[in-house]
Amino acid sequence: MLQLGINNPFNEQDLLTNMGSSLGLGMGLYHGTNGKTMVISIIGDSTFFHTGLPALVNAVYNKTPMLVLILDNRVTAMTGGQPNPTSTINIEDIAKAIGADYVRTVDPFNVRNAQEVMMEAVNVVRKGGIAVVVMKRGCALEAMRLFRGLRGALLRRPRRMQGLRNMLQPNCMPGNSAPPRE
Repeated sequence: MLQLGINNPFNEQDLLTNMGSSLGLGMGLYHGTNGKTMVISIIGDSTFFHTGLPALVNAVYNKTPMLVLILDNRVTAMTGGQPNPTSTINIEDIAKAIGADYVRTVDPFNVRNAQEVMMEAVNVVRKGGIAVVVMKRGCALEAMRLFRGLRGALLRRPRRMQGLRNMLQPNCMPGNSAPPRE
């Protein structure tokens, strides 16, 4: 566990913890400071299913105001890109069923919307509620793996895939035209 910014002039508490412990430690921080700290717990989608579910249940049961930020990249990226339960189970539905007061999903690349949702979530927590925000965007490593496979298909079938191949040229943005490469 690493503590950053705990002393003057910051007087902030920041914990970097092991896989899946952010929600449980967040509850401990909240209760250990007699509610004088706002807790924001960040957890990945796979880890949420691994250890976050029981902790979220406990947060709701114990009425612990906190913001839970779930980073949903649709795979277990840290161990090689295995599929995870998000392919069939909706995190938002679970959070609502458990009893979170505020549940929203955003695309983190839509910055304006993400900021609005985060501010709403912070306001819910300030009023004593539990807010869950799911940041949903595919894993960049998985995108690269898929692109490599797509690139191979483009090279094997150049005529049938010409338009898509043109779109994927490094200097070409979707919607622009580029001369075909021969």
